[in-house]
Amino acid sequence: MVLARRILRFVGIACIVFAMIGLFFSSFTSLIFFSAGFSDNLEDPEIPYFLHAFTIMCLINVVCYCALAYLGVQLLRLKTRLYPFLTGVLVFEVIYFFSIGFFGWTYSAREVARSIAAATGIANGGLIPQFITLFPLWGALLASWASKELISHQQRAETARAPDGSAGPE
Repeated sequence: MVLARRILRFVGIACIVFAMIGLFFSSFTSLIFFSAGFSDNLEDPEIPYFLHAFTIMCLINVVCYCALAYLGVQLLRLKTRLYPFLTGVLVFEVIYFFSIGFFGWTYSAREVARSIAAATGIANGGLIPQFITLFPLWGALLASWASKELISHQQRAETARAPDGSAGPE
């Protein structure tokens, strides 16, 4: 049980760290973007939808990072019933990341595809530390195992109690 608590808290800390890295990256690139750092991209006729692609990707990423930070805090508090939501966020991030790559390079409308491809590296860079460390894989598995372990321990402790609330026979 001690190991499960430590693992759940470790995954919670990892969630918060990855969320903070992602939020920092998104805020940094947005700050550069809104200070006309990407003005060349906005005027390029080959990528006319760069602004739209960048904005949508940044918003999706910020929502994911905020969810990851919230779930990380809850895991630190040992809220075991939230591990399916963590798994859902991580699976969404993986599907989102690879579908953007696929969509950006294979979409038939060239202007849209090029705009998505140009915005992908700038907007999605905050996800890279998660993928380099394979966090969506081990984070979801460890959180699931530790949560189930703590839930089963809690259920065993509740069934071991006597109906009158005492600790059982002495």
